[in-house]
Amino acid sequence: MRLLKACATVALLLQLAGTSSAQLGDGECTISLDASVFNVDDIGLLEDPEFAVAAPFMSASPIADGVITEGEYANQCFFTYADNENPGHSWPNLDNLNDGDPDLTTMIHFAHTEDSLFVAFDVTDDFLDLEPGASFRNDGVEIFINADLDSGDPWGPGKFQIYVDAFDGDEDPEFNNRGSTAGISVLTEPGPEEGEFYSAGIPNENELGYVVEIEIPLASLDTAGGDEGEPIPAATGDYIMINTAIDDNDEDDNLAGQTGHHLMWHADGAGSPFGCGETCWNVPLLLSDEVTGVEGDYDGDGAITAADLDVQSQYMADNDPKGDLDGNGVTNLDDRIAWTVQIQNSYIGDSNFDGEFNSGDFVAVFSAAKYETGGAAGYAQGDWNGDLVFDSGDFVTAFSAGGYEQGPRAAAAAVPEPATATLMCLGLIALLGLRKRS
Repeated sequence: MRLLKACATVALLLQLAGTSSAQLGDGECTISLDASVFNVDDIGLLEDPEFAVAAPFMSASPIADGVITEGEYANQCFFTYADNENPGHSWPNLDNLNDGDPDLTTMIHFAHTEDSLFVAFDVTDDFLDLEPGASFRNDGVEIFINADLDSGDPWGPGKFQIYVDAFDGDEDPEFNNRGSTAGISVLTEPGPEEGEFYSAGIPNENELGYVVEIEIPLASLDTAGGDEGEPIPAATGDYIMINTAIDDNDEDDNLAGQTGHHLMWHADGAGSPFGCGETCWNVPLLLSDEVTGVEGDYDGDGAITAADLDVQSQYMADNDPKGDLDGNGVTNLDDRIAWTVQIQNSYIGDSNFDGEFNSGDFVAVFSAAKYETGGAAGYAQGDWNGDLVFDSGDFVTAFSAGGYEQGPRAAAAAVPEPATATLMCLGLIALLGLRKRS
């Protein structure tokens, strides 16, 4: 079993290294995986996996506080349940689900650190059943985890379910109703230790749904599943089998019972993930190694733009390590320069993102009319040093980087020639003079 799992993981890591970000459609993730490498008969699934997701390694840990911030997660998967098609399929045994649920969507984020697995649900729903005390009989989420890949073992170290409802308790995450089946226990504060999980859920930003974030210690994901010997915690490079359910009661439903159960994946002929057990938890989740979607995509839109540098500016202001590219634990100007070199493949000052720093960028930033106004400015408006304004300090930063009129970085010289530098300064003086006379 362990050898087969290792072979599948190596194959997937090789495949994953060549993937790129995808535009999110129904059931698509920012990191798409080829599930065919998980065709491992010993898992005993009802059908071969057709859909797989990644939990990328994050050097800056997410925080399970019920609030999803920009850059907190590197992977996300968007699901709708209107069409009853995998991925994003309702459990057909409930009468009201035969035609799907058009008002329900979910963005699910995955990540892991050296210590924990994080799963975050951002649920959009036009009616919320938030009565306290009933957990999965109200609106909420469930996640099913098969860490040891054994499809026949009882609830315990290698197999458990976590459920958290959407009840917000006046937006206090500690009031969520939450629990698990076996093998792992609930913890409120502080963060979780081995054998525990922490969860938080509060209304989402658009007030048409809710967010639940769950942190599970990797030490609680026992890949040995209670077999003789010491537990074997999951680690980077491993994969586990999962499924998820969104419990959703609509306004005309029986609000005292579970009338909606919407799955990430429904195996043909299977019951609910709880009822049919691990044979239908057939979504592989890889703890992928140093894969963070589109590197430097801090705003999570799947593209590299000046907007990402604006998010990085806020990281710099807050000393938030999410923007730390050089690995020293802080986000500062060095990381900004590293972003333009390593990710943009250009220079500080290339505000129009044409691959060069030249007079065209001056035209772009002065057209925004932010220079020395004291008003908030973004990178496309001249904030090159990341202090959130456009002033003379930005020119010092950009010229010191030595990229002016050097052409594309691949063909650029290390420093400007003296004649070019002189023309650069004359051009800058002329542009500043034009602005002051306007």
